[in-house]
Amino acid sequence: MSGNGMTAIRRDAALYILVLALALGASTISYAAVGPDDPAPVVTASPTEIKAVAIAEAPGEAEKIDEAIIRDLTYAGTYTVTAYSADYACCGKYPDDPAYGITASGTTATEGTTVASDWDVLPPGTVIYIDGIGDRIVEDLGSGIDGTDLDLYFEDYDTALEFGVQKLDVWIVGEVKG
Repeated sequence: MSGNGMTAIRRDAALYILVLALALGASTISYAAVGPDDPAPVVTASPTEIKAVAIAEAPGEAEKIDEAIIRDLTYAGTYTVTAYSADYACCGKYPDDPAYGITASGTTATEGTTVASDWDVLPPGTVIYIDGIGDRIVEDLGSGIDGTDLDLYFEDYDTALEFGVQKLDVWIVGEVKG
């Protein structure tokens, strides 16, 4: 494996360890610091120390790491994430239909905000953070959405199609207050 591949694995592991430590509320955790020619010593460290390791491995991720610490996110798991639009091909409605673009919770679907979920898992009004995507609010249901599935709303049908199917980590931020 090349040096670049090992760095990527170590960076991801450091970020994952940090998030787990924060999600579990650990004051210290043990992890193995492994390099291409290193033995695997076990190190005990606090989330702050792990943050330092993660930032050293991936300086560009510092903002994301700080956000996880500051926001006190609760890890929800890895979800299968797809995308949809208000287009007829996705929702079976035309723009002249009064229900066009209206979510199951009664809001107007908005790109950058609306996500559909299984309401038994993530009820309407739940604010989630999707890794690589950002914050979204559960506002809609979907006929194919079950368990750990999510469907992101996009204004444009082609953009929704291009998104495809992705496995992404999801954190619960809280609920919309209002």
